Amino acid sequence: QRIMRVATFWKGDFIAFCEAGGKGTDLWAPFWVTTTVVFLLGAIGNLISFIRYVPPVVVPPEVAPEWSMDFDKITLAAGILYSYLVAMPCVIKGLSWLFDAEVGYCYSTLQLA
Repeated sequence: QRIMRVATFWKGDFIAFCEAGGKGTDLWAPFWVTTTVVFLLGAIGNLISFIRYVPPVVVPPEVAPEWSMDFDKITLAAGILYSYLVAMPCVIKGLSWLFDAEVGYCYSTLQLA
């Protein structure tokens, strides 16, 4: 039921649906969404790099440069996205504490936002 609710997000407030379910929010969802995005960014970035790689025709194959994967893209994407995953809920909670505003959501719910 929860997966169908995610697939039909336009039908109302998903956070209210989660709180009404009695289970609270799922702590693994932000991790898996971020991990999937990191993998896709790395895979698509390397695929585009491979498609754009055109081996020189006039150079003999034994001295032509070979295409190689760039794992720095995955490392950079992981660093940025995982730090965002941890930092943004902390920033929201910190700002709400600073300005005496009541957010009304716990840390795990803020990660889903």
